[in-house]
Amino acid sequence: MTKKILVATLGESPGVITEAIDALLREGIDLDWLFPFTTSDSDAKATLDFLQEHIPGYYREKPRFYSIDYIEAYEDITTSEAALEFLTRACEALRDLRQREWDSYVCIAGGRKTMSALMTLAVQFYGAKELFHIIADPEIEERGRIGKLRHQPPQVQNALLHPPPEKVSVVKMPFIALFPWISDIIRTLKGEGQPPREVWQFLLANDFVTREGERTEKGNTLLEILQKVESKPPPYLGECTIHLNRGEPRFLKERGILAESLRHAFRFVAEIRELDWREGETGVKVAPPHALEVNYRLRGGPTLRFSLKTTAKTEGELEAARSQIERWLLRR
Repeated sequence: MTKKILVATLGESPGVITEAIDALLREGIDLDWLFPFTTSDSDAKATLDFLQEHIPGYYREKPRFYSIDYIEAYEDITTSEAALEFLTRACEALRDLRQREWDSYVCIAGGRKTMSALMTLAVQFYGAKELFHIIADPEIEERGRIGKLRHQPPQVQNALLHPPPEKVSVVKMPFIALFPWISDIIRTLKGEGQPPREVWQFLLANDFVTREGERTEKGNTLLEILQKVESKPPPYLGECTIHLNRGEPRFLKERGILAESLRHAFRFVAEIRELDWREGETGVKVAPPHALEVNYRLRGGPTLRFSLKTTAKTEGELEAARSQIERWLLRR
């Protein structure tokens, strides 16, 4: 049976997630997984912590958290760099879920308007089963912000998180998914070969190329994003396994947290196996044909080492995986 997942932007209002789950349940859509997108803002993290306690207690077995995408380097999406990072990560997520052949239900009600707009753009490229927005009664929305909600008794919290259907509007949004033409779009932007007529017209009409066939600044940005997304290895379809050296008791908590973080952040990793510690700086090396060696220097501790078995099938995919993990490690 096809898995169903809710992909949702999230700010400081936990109710956007629970209202979306409840709305889908009323349509007979029983979700298996949740995939929130948020930033490193303290209120956003508090909202996520709250949901990780509330959802298992309220819904019981499912939906479960598939992953949590923190845009860790940014507390808000207020710069071009942050926007490009968010859009790239959203595109990567939707691409991976499509490759898994899961049904993605994308809710853009949470977080800043910028986050909603960028997630909508990602859906235009990589598609989804549904794209929708949740609009709750203004009083519920105001009282449901994490700063007020977490101080309320459980019965009040439940009433705010799960309002009656007449207090919530669901707005379904149309979109045109371009993923069947992604390869042609990349080749055209790179100036390789004769582009299909419809791809050329799309790029020209949206100012990605000039009539002379030169990429515009927008075209350069689009090419950069799509190449990053498409160069990433495919998701591992099984469950990533972790093997820690249990005979070494030192820094066991820190080692476990790092391994779990790697597993959740990079879905192309099939196995994480701890290696012997060595002196060295934080970084990632390729270990052909499909493995990576991760080195992470703990503050006040040793340099931890892990071997990561990935789904990379080419040198390009392995290098893309190496670069992505290294950037992630250097931000920690």
